[in-house]
Amino acid sequence: MTRRAAVVMGLWMVANAAGTAAAFPTVDSVSTTTSSGSTTVTFAHTVGAGTNRMLMVLVHTRSGSSPVTAVTYNGTAVSSLSSGGIPSGDPCNTALFRLLAPATGSANVVVTLSSAVEVVVGAISFTGVDQTTPFPLGITFTGTTGTSASVAPLTNAGDLVIEFSTTTGASTPTAPDASQTPQYSVALGALVSNPLGATSTKPAVAGSTTMSRTYGMSGPTSCIGGTDIASDGVPAPTSTSTATATATATGTATRTATATATATSTGTATATATATPADTSTATATSTATASATKTSTATATATNTATATATATPTNTSTATATATATDTATPTATSTLTATATGTVSSTPTATATPLLPVGAACSTALQCASGFCADEVCCTSACDLPDQRCDAAGREGLCVGDQPAPAPAASALGLAFALVMLIAIGRLGLRRVRVTR
Repeated sequence: MTRRAAVVMGLWMVANAAGTAAAFPTVDSVSTTTSSGSTTVTFAHTVGAGTNRMLMVLVHTRSGSSPVTAVTYNGTAVSSLSSGGIPSGDPCNTALFRLLAPATGSANVVVTLSSAVEVVVGAISFTGVDQTTPFPLGITFTGTTGTSASVAPLTNAGDLVIEFSTTTGASTPTAPDASQTPQYSVALGALVSNPLGATSTKPAVAGSTTMSRTYGMSGPTSCIGGTDIASDGVPAPTSTSTATATATATGTATRTATATATATSTGTATATATATPADTSTATATSTATASATKTSTATATATNTATATATATPTNTSTATATATATDTATPTATSTLTATATGTVSSTPTATATPLLPVGAACSTALQCASGFCADEVCCTSACDLPDQRCDAAGREGLCVGDQPAPAPAASALGLAFALVMLIAIGRLGLRRVRVTR
């Protein structure tokens, strides 16, 4: 692998390693409304098409307990999550509701109240939320009076923490800490007597995450709370696609493809392919190349013509083969599919056009595949295997013909052996005759 190819591959690995970090949940869209004198509050909210979606509805009231009896979105019930605040004195309350995998598009949020109280309602949709346990560490509520308020819910690194506040008696809107992202801050009528609802978010850290906000005057009553929203654990798509596109595809592919088209066909000059597989895999190279070459030559007709001319001039030149390897390494991380197809088509067409003829009997050989007779003995194309002892196929003037000593015939039986056999037969016959006489 060339140094350039190694650098590009390293950038690609770094980019992919960066892309494997899980993304924390992301706010998709926010909608708010206010109401007084009605038991039903209706407003529109739009949910985007992201994955692992969740909708939260927050109801801020100046009451000791939550007056909400039901919440729906697009006709689907939104589950009650929790509520909390200050129940007496100058009371305040925040009620939370959530719906996993809400329908995408625009639909109505409908909040039903047990009595016609003054309310601020907010709807926030998220993506990238764990669909099994979206709130793994519970919800923390606290109440306070003064110019500021804070809450530190339990959180996990990589998640998103949301802070929510219901304030009464404040004359100006509240402001979250600079490290937090404001989502909404809405008041109903005169700020001193009516509720003000606000929320903010920021990435969570391990252990607990502090969320705080300040007020424009001293003495307001504030019900502040917070909770951890769990990440779905899916890697962030933005970091992966940005790094890969810049390092691999966008910058390099355009430039390298143009330069490689010419360099590959000349270096791919397949001179290397012609020299190496001529003896070993002529049949295999031809069949494989024919299937690939058809596609590649059509896509890069000009490059194929150039490659053929160069290969004819320098069929087995080592430097041509080196050029091929360099072009391949450079192109591999950039435009793999295009360059691979070009190289395959060129290599395949060259061995087909320069097929090596089979050698006649008597010609020098190193393997039987080179000989028309199918036999290579004593480094000569032979008429037979010629593998018996004392046989050879390279006798001077008779190259290609198997010559040598033939196996000696079995020796004939000697006269002495025949005579001995005859005597034995006569003896056996006489012995049998005597036995017959004795019996009689």
